Amino acid sequence: MNPFDWYGPEFLLFYVFFSVLVIGGMVWLRNKNESGPTPKLELSDPYLIAYLRGGANEVLRVAIVSLVDRNLLSDNGSKLMTRMKVTPDRVRHPVEKALIEYFKSEAEANSVFSNAGLENACEPYRARLESVGLVPDDATRNARQLLLIIAILLLVAVALIKISIGVSRERPVTFLIILMVVAAIIPFFVWSPRLTARGKSALEDIQSLYRDLRDRSHTLRGGGATAEAVMLAAVFGVAALEAEAFAYTRTLFPRAANSSGESSWSSFCGSSCGSSSDSSSSSSCGSSCGGGGGGCGGCGS
Repeated sequence: MNPFDWYGPEFLLFYVFFSVLVIGGMVWLRNKNESGPTPKLELSDPYLIAYLRGGANEVLRVAIVSLVDRNLLSDNGSKLMTRMKVTPDRVRHPVEKALIEYFKSEAEANSVFSNAGLENACEPYRARLESVGLVPDDATRNARQLLLIIAILLLVAVALIKISIGVSRERPVTFLIILMVVAAIIPFFVWSPRLTARGKSALEDIQSLYRDLRDRSHTLRGGGATAEAVMLAAVFGVAALEAEAFAYTRTLFPRAANSSGESSWSSFCGSSCGSSSDSSSSSSCGSSCGGGGGGCGGCGS
């Protein structure tokens, strides 16, 4: 039976199912192309995890928490300033050096998110994650774009054929035009998540590994005594820092402090060491946690 011969309501229902099939197929093919065993990573650097979870802004948040906790930055409400006699050579991470330099003069904490120099300091983390397929590289982005173009062409072509038939038969086509526009817009919201499917699995593995740390987050002490607080913020976000010693994070980053800290649907349709189809993926993260200079500590393979 030719669906183009169906009357309005029947074809509209067919087109809805066809749109779901096309968009679902685009997402399935994207995830299939971007899936695979979770790579082994050197995860002693919490900033690498923070970038995986939320990009450059999360790296900057976690780095600020680390610097404040180690008394290298002082907080004054929503503002920050480098402490007296603290210089960039006191730390070893480039992003920490950049923040210490940036806050030589007191500034709003949220101002770091609009600073190109600080964003550039986070670029090495993006490059490392790209190299192991956890965030999209140029080839992945091109493949996604091709899938998007094919999906939209299919959705628009089928609708236009029926619209032309309807017009020739003097049938109303308004609802189909509206449906076509909606169907052509939806793929833009799901075609290019921030992480690959492999990256989402990696983040979920890491969050599973550190679930116990989150469960005892209220017991963590400040003052740079351990690296656990920084790792907790890296893995789950500053909202996970529930202990009173880190109450300043809710003033510095109110929006982030009100978030759940979990990976979200948007990060998937936008990412995550956990639910990979490769049963060995969780072992790629290692399980040893420790402290160290620069607020580092984490898991290594």
